Amino acid sequence: GEAIALDAKDGHQLWVSGVSSQALAPAAIAAGVVVVQSVDGKLTGLSARDGKRLWRYERTEPPLSLHGTARPVIVTDAVLTGFASGKVVAVQLQSGKLLWELPVSQPQGRNEIERLVDVDVSPVVVRNVLYAASYQGKLIALDAQTGRILWSRDVSTYSGMDAHATNIYLTDDRGNVMAFDLRTGASVWKQERLR
Repeated sequence: GEAIALDAKDGHQLWVSGVSSQALAPAAIAAGVVVVQSVDGKLTGLSARDGKRLWRYERTEPPLSLHGTARPVIVTDAVLTGFASGKVVAVQLQSGKLLWELPVSQPQGRNEIERLVDVDVSPVVVRNVLYAASYQGKLIALDAQTGRILWSRDVSTYSGMDAHATNIYLTDDRGNVMAFDLRTGASVWKQERLR
């Protein structure tokens, strides 16, 4: 439940700031703001200078979720991240004000396990397009400024995702490594030998 800043030159502690709960993903830092996402559905903006809390954005989280969180991604003046509710949000970097919110997938099923839709994969941004994916849900591409969905594919993941010039890559919940076209979402290839 703490964010700790160390001096890069000699490692001495500059400041310690309490956050609301355990943080499982690295913080994101830009423009003098350190953004920490905790497992209780809170996103906290701290001053990089002294660790003082600048803002806090809160989401109501489901009673059961995977043990993990997405790492926030900062694009220009917006913080983009996903939550255990299956939603991805954009908040203003300096104020924490909500810019937009969008479901990556909707919970479905008869019990809490079937309704898990955590967005634990850190979003990937390529040329102003945000790619987000959820467990038991979808991989979506959306305009990072407006939140408008460009395409979506049914896929379930809770681990890493990355991209290069033409493809986005992820590992699904069964261990298959998959590549999708960045522009259309079309399947490029699937490697099943690492399942």
